Amino acid sequence: MATARLGDGTILTYSPGFKPGDPEPKGYLDWHDWAEVQHKAGLRQTQCPSCSRWQYPQGMSTREVAYEAATSRGQKIRVSSFMCLACAEKAGPPEGAVNGR
Repeated sequence: MATARLGDGTILTYSPGFKPGDPEPKGYLDWHDWAEVQHKAGLRQTQCPSCSRWQYPQGMSTREVAYEAATSRGQKIRVSSFMCLACAEKAGPPEGAVNGR
């Protein structure tokens, strides 16, 4: 994020123009500007089943986790969701993978 200091003690900050699908920036204020662009474009966050953190689609891997859950009436249902990139990297290759694939 670039900043400019004006003569009267005011600090002006501005961030580069983000586009939908851009990777997540590092800075706090940049992240909020980036997230606003993602949200306005229709992208929504999903929760990682491993770490419970919310991520936009750019932060999710293609590795799927499936588990059973129960409804409020006690019916068992199968739920599947995708892991975030950090959790997928920590988990290593999926079971039965050949040469890390």
